[in-house]
Amino acid sequence: MHEEHKQPESTSGGFSQFLMILVFLVTIMVLIDPESRKAAGEAVGTVLGPIISFDGRFPLLTLFCASLIMVSLRSVLMHFFTDYVQTAKTQKIMKEFNKELRQARMAGNQLKVKKLLELQPQIMKYQSKIMMTQMKTMILTMLVAMSVFTWLFTFMEGLDYRFASLPWEAKWHLLDRAYLFPNWILLYSMMSIPLSQAFSRLLKLYEFRKEAGTR
Repeated sequence: MHEEHKQPESTSGGFSQFLMILVFLVTIMVLIDPESRKAAGEAVGTVLGPIISFDGRFPLLTLFCASLIMVSLRSVLMHFFTDYVQTAKTQKIMKEFNKELRQARMAGNQLKVKKLLELQPQIMKYQSKIMMTQMKTMILTMLVAMSVFTWLFTFMEGLDYRFASLPWEAKWHLLDRAYLFPNWILLYSMMSIPLSQAFSRLLKLYEFRKEAGTR
């Protein structure tokens, strides 16, 4: 009976991992193939273009708006798919469990070690649920990211003036590659990472305050 109960969760977890890998590979293929990227970018551009392209006059503002859209959508997905309170509780339980198990082993308390190991499957079950939720969120996030980035590639390559004035360089070419990716991706990352952190903290704070208010 125990094995029958455990099998569906294992199958679901394996399918989620397979789907995440598949979406990741498709995303990479679309981004690196110029024709696929252009076709996807033009399709997404019918929605994003009229809203944040600004006719190509303000590419930095376009990058900021794109990062804001991406971060907002990702944060909303995280908000609906993640139980922040339960995740925090589970992480605390895992931390305490590992601490107790480590101390019991160091003290040579085999009886306590045995009792703790009997609880380990239940602890791992909670951790597995969190990982599956994270994988589902990552799948949706990758799809959103692919949509936004395919349009950004198309938008940037179509600019008449491809330079930006920045604190470290007065005329910085947005399409040059200092490393593996074009310079504009570095700017996008500099904008999106702080926004992502801020959105994430605000949503977590909201959830924790809501939980405290229901007690």
